[in-house]
Amino acid sequence: MEVGTWVKWTAEDFSYTGQITKIKDGKITMITNDGEMTVPEGDGKFDTTWKGPAPSKVAKAAQAAKESPKKVAKPAATGTKKEQAIELVRAYVAKHGSVPARSVGIQLLVAELGMTEGGASTYFNEAKKAVA
Repeated sequence: MEVGTWVKWTAEDFSYTGQITKIKDGKITMITNDGEMTVPEGDGKFDTTWKGPAPSKVAKAAQAAKESPKKVAKPAATGTKKEQAIELVRAYVAKHGSVPARSVGIQLLVAELGMTEGGASTYFNEAKKAVA
């Protein structure tokens, strides 16, 4: 077996079909319709004669996993991150009438400014103080 091989993995009561994405330290990782799963190499039975599906969710998920960037692309900057965060929170307040909940505000900054959750948390707190 090697990376890229389509397999049908069968345990006692269930089975999964998918494409191997990684083999390391005696463990096999494969992408399935239910997402990525890792199993010990000697656990269950691997059938490598299964050729895989025609274009399906599994193939699309495997391709998306290979192509997806690690970080969200940042939009063209106009002003500092702090200023951008403040403007986003102000726009939210104007539209909804109140400051967003912490989790909503953080996700807003992550989505709109391409920040990590940790960075967004810091900037959201500063923006909330500035808007309040």
